[in-house]
Formats: sequence, structure tokens, C-alpha cells
Amino acid sequence: MTTNRPLLSQRAYARHRGVSHTAVRKAIAAGRITTEDGRIDPDRADRDWEANTDESKPSSTATKRRGQRRAPWQPPESTTSTMAPAGESGAGARTYSQSRGVRESYLARLAKVDYEQRISKLVDADQMRVAQFNAARKARDMLIGVPSRIAPLVVGTTDVAEIERIMDIEINRVCTEIAAAVKR
Repeated sequence: MTTNRPLLSQRAYARHRGVSHTAVRKAIAAGRITTEDGRIDPDRADRDWEANTDESKPSSTATKRRGQRRAPWQPPESTTSTMAPAGESGAGARTYSQSRGVRESYLARLAKVDYEQRISKLVDADQMRVAQFNAARKARDMLIGVPSRIAPLVVGTTDVAEIERIMDIEINRVCTEIAAAVKR
């Protein structure tokens, strides 16, 4: 099917597509686009190019269409949009490369968390809650026991300085035990 549009040379089609001449030559050699007597029908070639290009294969920035490039001052496209079901396109649809980029980003985050857990930089939150609860209960029990432990020592003492000294010794002992339990 030919249109009224003139046929283009390989180099002219490369400019039209925003790709290198080499990319056009490779597409012709691979059979992704066809020529008519060495010339290219741009409408037909554009359809063939889109239909026969494997998005899963990496491409360089030189082979991207000019219309798809973003200016350096423009923010990147949001990766939080929802994916459209297979076969649908539209405002919420993602391309294969966008979906793969999101997937790779999540995999990188999971790998980082796994690595940090393995080097003990991260610990399980539930384990920490249990450990904190046990440490706080032990500290509470030790502090509650202070009066019963020092009462027999200060019962006959009338010197306030001596009572303070006994209390200081016992409180420092309890604090040292709490600190040692937390370090374990």
C-alpha cells in the first residue's frame, strides 16, 4: 500500500525517525522494515518498525525517537501510575521498559535491605520490640527492689549523709546492671 507521500532514502528515513543511518540499515537487514526499490515508504516503515521492534532489548539514547526524549529540565515520568491490563493503552499504560525499570528499582531496594540485614545493620522490628520490653521489665523490677534491699541497711542509721551514700551505691549498682543487660 503506497500513499501519496514520497519514498525516502535510508538517510532521510533515519532523520525522519530520529535514529542513526546504521539503525535503519540494521532494521532493513533484519527484515524489520521493507524497502521498495531501495527507497522507504515512511508510513509503512513506521508501522513495521513499531510492530517488529523488541522492547526488551536495550537501546542506546542515539536510537530513541526524538519525540520521546525529555529535556534535561523536565522531571522524569512518574513511576507511580497504574499499569493498564495487557493489550490496553492509554494514559495509565506503561511501556515494557518503564515497567522493567520499576521492577529493577524494587529489586534493588530489596537487595539493599537483605544486604543490610546480613551485615546486622538492620534488625527485625518485632525482635527489637521484644528485647526492649524485656529490658524495660528487668529495669523496672530492679528499681522496684531497691527500697527492700537498702531498708535493712539504713534502718538504724540516723546520719543523712550515710543514708544518701548507701542509696547512691545501690542506685549505681542497679544502673550498671541495666546498662550491662542492654549491651547484651
